Amino acid sequence: MLLIMAGYTGYAHASTFWEGLWFECEFAGRTAPPADGCAMLDDDGFIFSAGQVTHVKVRDSVETDACKKQRAGQCFRADAPSISISVDRKGKAEFTDTTLGIRFLGCTQIFHKTDINSDRNTDGATFVEARPDDKRCYWAGEKHFYLRRYLGEVKTIE
Repeated sequence: MLLIMAGYTGYAHASTFWEGLWFECEFAGRTAPPADGCAMLDDDGFIFSAGQVTHVKVRDSVETDACKKQRAGQCFRADAPSISISVDRKGKAEFTDTTLGIRFLGCTQIFHKTDINSDRNTDGATFVEARPDDKRCYWAGEKHFYLRRYLGEVKTIE
């Protein structure tokens, strides 16, 4: 899971690319894109809006065997028409069209974005790779995050 906690103010330029609700691809490897074209998403996600980042969790997934380790409710289909989420911790992050800066435990980690087009996606959607900069914070590993924007209807539950 990608942790996003405290504020980051290293960029003067804001980007609208990241605006929206994003989830990690369920079957992505540590540094390899998902073989399913990001058709399944992890139940933990992030809302990027106006320089703020909010961690969310899907609460109504009915997937069972389709998730990693066959854990019920731990993933959902990217083409699900709607999801219900709960909102968790909030933080700040600033980003450009090609980078995302995250500040956590006193260190700012930069992630570089690469668009990945996949002809495996039936809806023609793309997902992105967010890979850590070579200059890494002590808390950041070498894992690349493969993320996809969720475009369906979203209901927030308290």
